[in-house]
Amino acid sequence: MTYTEFDIALKKHLASLTDDEQRTLAIRICKKLFFHYHAFHEKTAWGDPDVLLDAIAMCDRIGPTGHSGSELLDVIAKVDEITPDTSDFEDANLALNACVAIHYMLHFLLDGDAQHLYYVCTSFYDTVDAIIQEDGTLPDEEIDNHPLMVETRSQLLGSPFHIIHSI
Repeated sequence: MTYTEFDIALKKHLASLTDDEQRTLAIRICKKLFFHYHAFHEKTAWGDPDVLLDAIAMCDRIGPTGHSGSELLDVIAKVDEITPDTSDFEDANLALNACVAIHYMLHFLLDGDAQHLYYVCTSFYDTVDAIIQEDGTLPDEEIDNHPLMVETRSQLLGSPFHIIHSI
């Protein structure tokens, strides 16, 4: 499956999920990506992993309702403050993806727009892509057929309750 084929299938799949399934998928992805932010923080002593953990816990706790827009906007601002800039940090891409996923998960809870969930999923996809290409740039065909990418696409297009692999 090429990236273009996957992208089309992902958009259709996300639209077919219930609100609870969408929320579950976003939270699972954010929990998996958190590791990369934590590793970045350990290496650079920059940022605050607790902000991301608190954001994920809040999303897990409040569910699809029971939150105030101002509360979510406050947390979004905190996440944005601790999001690394890749022009300031050479190895911040994976940490950036973790922050972007959490940022969009919070926006998804704020307004229910499935486009935000799409961005959460593509943050995960981009992280896997970066890990696969860590030692150099690979042709698109090799990336598309890499076992980790095949598994990632399968998981993103499968049940949101399926365990997302660690990356």
